[in-house]
Amino acid sequence: MTSVLNVDTIADKAGTGPVTLTKQSSAKAFNAYDFVNDAQRDSFNVSSTTNRNTGSSYANLTNAMGTATYITVSSSSPVAIGSMGTNNYNRAAISSPDTASRISHNSFTTNGSGSIQNDPYTAVVAHGDLA
Repeated sequence: MTSVLNVDTIADKAGTGPVTLTKQSSAKAFNAYDFVNDAQRDSFNVSSTTNRNTGSSYANLTNAMGTATYITVSSSSPVAIGSMGTNNYNRAAISSPDTASRISHNSFTTNGSGSIQNDPYTAVVAHGDLA
């Protein structure tokens, strides 16, 4: 027998706030960004993205982290979502906290001739405590 649970809100026991994760952590921000078209594809807790130059951006957080020592993880792909390209291009994605309210994110690929170009499918995720 299958069950379905449909709810609009899950609150703490007092009904005054969100439930607390126990011995777990969830992402506090993420940003999926298209460097080629200078477009934010999807985000959570990111108010905007500042494109600094080829393959380099800032993700500006809506709600700041508690300190500038949170953890970031980034990814880069020169191929469309849902497809697996098989090229031998070198690609790189690095990210780090720039400030408590801004993530520095660099993501680029080198084409077959070795020149640096923007990646259309990049992402960065932040873990830590919000302020």
